[in-house]
Amino acid sequence: MKILLHDNGLHLRLAPLTLTRPVGDVRMGILTNVERWKLVEPEAEIYFETESYLNAKYPTTSEADLVVNAALIPNDEVIAAILALSDNEELVAENKWFARKGTGAVKVNYTGEMPLVISERWHLFQKNEQALQSDFSLLTAGRTSQALSRTNTVIGDASQVFLEEGAVVEAAILNTTSGPIYIGKDAEIMEGSVIRGPFALCEEAQVKLATKVYGATTVGP
Repeated sequence: MKILLHDNGLHLRLAPLTLTRPVGDVRMGILTNVERWKLVEPEAEIYFETESYLNAKYPTTSEADLVVNAALIPNDEVIAAILALSDNEELVAENKWFARKGTGAVKVNYTGEMPLVISERWHLFQKNEQALQSDFSLLTAGRTSQALSRTNTVIGDASQVFLEEGAVVEAAILNTTSGPIYIGKDAEIMEGSVIRGPFALCEEAQVKLATKVYGATTVGP
């Protein structure tokens, strides 16, 4: 499947982040939309409808099987609805388009839980908690976390702490009462740190000694 992530006219509205990358490659929550769609469709080829000067690194295509609004942060329900589209159908809700196959001439109204759709640069911060919660569910469904060292203290639901392979967390306080805590592959939380979720430490990132973090926070590439 060829998936085209469409900037939807947001190139300058999300600047400066989008001056060097398309909207679909901006990280929010835990993942970028490239990573979300590769997680859902591992064999998919991802392309971009973006500014022409970015196409050397982010190629486009005129033969996409599915065109997706790159400002859409998909949840499970909207992903299922998008993948169920037939030829020439477009999924819409609340005057927003989510995705289309072919011409998109036939409008299909989405009736599930409304996903997050960003339209301003400050949404990346204001709505990071919602994206992080959604990504945590998407990433961890049906998977088992690496074991958490007994040197740590967990306040709240321990199932809301997820460690990827190679993650290192020692002598930290992890509070999940306000949201999940995700520790990416080969990431590290050093001793004495206090982390209140929702929080994501992405691949190979570090939290240094005795750091305190609260509020919806994403650290990583």
